[in-house]
Amino acid sequence: MKRDSLVVAEGCVLSGDEVGRTRPNANALIVGTTGCGKSTSVILPTVARMHCSNPILSYAKERDAYLMAEYLKRKNYMVHILNAAHPKKSTLSYDPIASIESYADIEALSAAIVDMSIRKSVDDYWQVKAKQLLSGLIAGCFMTSKGSRMPGMADVLALFDKTIPCENAYGVEPELYGMFQRLEKASPGCFAVREFNSWRSLPERTASCVRDTLAGALSTVFPESIRRMMREKPQFDPVRFASRKEALLVITSAADTAQQYYANLFYRSTEQQLLRYATSCPGGELPREVRYIFDDFACTAPIQGFASDISLFRSAGLSAILLLQSEQQLEAMYKEEAAVIRQNCAVYAYFPGGFDNRSCEIVSKRMDLPYDEVLYAPMGKVFVMRSGCRPACLPRYDTLNSREYQEYLSCSNDRTGRRRFGGDEL
Repeated sequence: MKRDSLVVAEGCVLSGDEVGRTRPNANALIVGTTGCGKSTSVILPTVARMHCSNPILSYAKERDAYLMAEYLKRKNYMVHILNAAHPKKSTLSYDPIASIESYADIEALSAAIVDMSIRKSVDDYWQVKAKQLLSGLIAGCFMTSKGSRMPGMADVLALFDKTIPCENAYGVEPELYGMFQRLEKASPGCFAVREFNSWRSLPERTASCVRDTLAGALSTVFPESIRRMMREKPQFDPVRFASRKEALLVITSAADTAQQYYANLFYRSTEQQLLRYATSCPGGELPREVRYIFDDFACTAPIQGFASDISLFRSAGLSAILLLQSEQQLEAMYKEEAAVIRQNCAVYAYFPGGFDNRSCEIVSKRMDLPYDEVLYAPMGKVFVMRSGCRPACLPRYDTLNSREYQEYLSCSNDRTGRRRFGGDEL
C-alpha cells in the first residue's frame, strides 16, 4: 500500500514509505493549546501532499470545512459532507443500524449510545437496563423486517416510541407487547425477547425510569434533524469510500457538544466496518489508505473502542492524526485507555504556548529536557518525537508563506464550489 507523507515541522516531512520500516505505524499525536498553530502547521500541508490517502476530517468551523472541501475537489477527490450542525446540507448520512452484523454489534451499539451520552454514576443500574431495552428493540426490528428490506434507526426509534407509558402491560402498548409475544412464540428464548423482557418484567416505576433514561440518550444522539437526515440522505458506503479517491468531511458545532455524540458513533462504526473490510482484501489491507484526521480529538466524549481499534490500524491500512489541546484532556476523556492511544502513535509533536503541566511533564521526560524549558518555550517551535530517531526541537512549518497555502486561500473566491455543498454561501 502506498501511504502519503506527514508534515510535522520545518524540515520534518515524514515519508509514508517509512511505515513498517522505521516507524511501526502511521499514527500521530499532535498536542498544543488552542491558537498554537496545530491545524495550520500540520493538517493543511499534510492534506496538500495527499494523493494516495482518503481523508476523513473533523471540523468544528463550517466555513473552514467547505473551504477544505473545495480544495480537495481541486485535487480530484470526490468529496462528501456529513454535516451534523446543519443536516440539510449533508450530501450523505450515517445510520448505525446499517453496519450491524451480529448480536455483539447490537450490544456494542446500545452500549455506545447510552454510555457516551449519559454520565456514569455510582449506581449504573438504569443505564444497564436501558442498554438491554435498546438491544431488544434493535433485534426485534431485524426479526420483523419484511423481505429484503433492512431496518434502520428510524424503525428502532419508532418502536421505542411505542413504549410510552399507558395502563396496559407495564406501559407497553398492545401492538408492541403483541409483537414480542409473537416473536417469543416463534423463537422461544431468542435474544430480542430476552432483552426486551428484562425491561418489561421490572416494576412499573423502575421500568418507567429506565425508559426515561433511554429516551434521554436517544434524543441527545438522534435529534429530529439527524433523524430526518438518516431518512432522506444516501448512506455512507465505507467499502466504496476505501476503493476510490474520495474524502469525507464531518462537521459539528463547537457550541452544541451533543452533535459530537452522533459524529463519534459514526467514527466508531466506520472504523469497525473498514477493519472488517480489510480482512477480505488482498494482503489484509484496504485498497487505499484511510486517514482519520481529528481536530480536536477528545473534546466532548470518547469514541467507544478507539483504544483497541487504533492498535489494528496499521495492518489494515488505516491511520489517525489526533490533534489534542492537552494530555490532561486525553486522560480525562479516555482514562486508562489514554496510555494505549499514546503508545500507538509513532509520531508525537508538542506545540508550546499553553500551560498544561501534564503535557510538559511528558515532553520533558521523553526529551530529557528541564521542565521549565518546555513550559516556557516560545511559540513557533515544535518538540518532535518519533520512533527510531532522536527527538528534536524544530521551527513550525511555515505554512503561511507556502505555495499550498496560497492555493488553499484561492478556493475561498470560488463561491460556486461552496454552493454545491449546501445551497448557502458561507
